Amino acid sequence: MAYNKDVTSSDTFVAATAVGQYVAVKMLALASYVDKGCVPGETSADDILGITLATQPTYGQPVGVALNGVVKAIAAAAIYAGQLAAIASTNGALGPIIPSGLPPVASGNAASGAYPLNPSGYVVIAGVAAQLPKFSVGRALTSAAVGELFSVHIDRREII
Repeated sequence: MAYNKDVTSSDTFVAATAVGQYVAVKMLALASYVDKGCVPGETSADDILGITLATQPTYGQPVGVALNGVVKAIAAAAIYAGQLAAIASTNGALGPIIPSGLPPVASGNAASGAYPLNPSGYVVIAGVAAQLPKFSVGRALTSAAVGELFSVHIDRREII
């Protein structure tokens, strides 16, 4: 069962677009006209700010973001307790970082055909070296199937 626990640091940011609850968000570019603006993370190359604590469907309105601690997150792919998590969906949902370094993507997210899936359900991308995850969000503390909630200890790190 997913849980929030020990959210040691959180802050209020401004939703620069609609954001869902329990998804990873990143700061807007420095040249943005919105102070403390945030948007859902889109790839594992995004250095995330934290994970949202509530849904905010309205542009320009405040949204709470957990910066540290143990929080709930939405699984974009099956993830098991102990695995490192990274952004695996364009809506900020998380998935595991697998030994090849590529986060798996649920088949529904690859339906556009932009990223073909191999038989195991993992994304196959030409030029893999350029596509490896750059940042992890943290470590999963509970397991989850696609679309379920799981608990993640936020521990943002750059993957070298």
